[in-house]
Amino acid sequence: MLLVAVVVLALFLLPWLAGRYPIYLAIQILILAVFSIGFNLLFGYTGLLSFGQAGFFAIGAYGCAKILLAVPNLLLGLVGGVAAAGIAALVLGILSVRHTRIYFSMLTLAFGMMIYSIAWKWRDFTGGGDGGVGRPVAPAGGPRPPARARANPRHFQAMEKIIMPNARVSMEK
Repeated sequence: MLLVAVVVLALFLLPWLAGRYPIYLAIQILILAVFSIGFNLLFGYTGLLSFGQAGFFAIGAYGCAKILLAVPNLLLGLVGGVAAAGIAALVLGILSVRHTRIYFSMLTLAFGMMIYSIAWKWRDFTGGGDGGVGRPVAPAGGPRPPARARANPRHFQAMEKIIMPNARVSMEK
């Protein structure tokens, strides 16, 4: 428990003590940690080997981006992105979970490649290979931090670093 507290404190202080690259690296590590937690839940507990998780990350990201273009509220965008990925997971899960072993793996690979192809070819919606270049950055929704904190986006990254380890510990219980 003490180790978890030290790691959370270190991640919380990282935006104030480190430069841009260590912060970028920590964010990428935490994103991949979420990815691996999902993989562990699916493969570790159920024995189902899935190759389609990245597609749900993409659906959530595109859903969040589209909402942010319409309504520049980060909280609403995050909730909408999670909802979009959840709906896609529900639909594809209903079709996939009926199968086991290699059939489940091949089906999730096919769905993952389908999502990849849609993201790559549907340039009007996703931007294709260029992605969402030139899109405005949305302000964070909810209560406003003090003026000094608003000027520094590292504070939001620090909040992410607090939430992620706590979510991991909660899932292990």
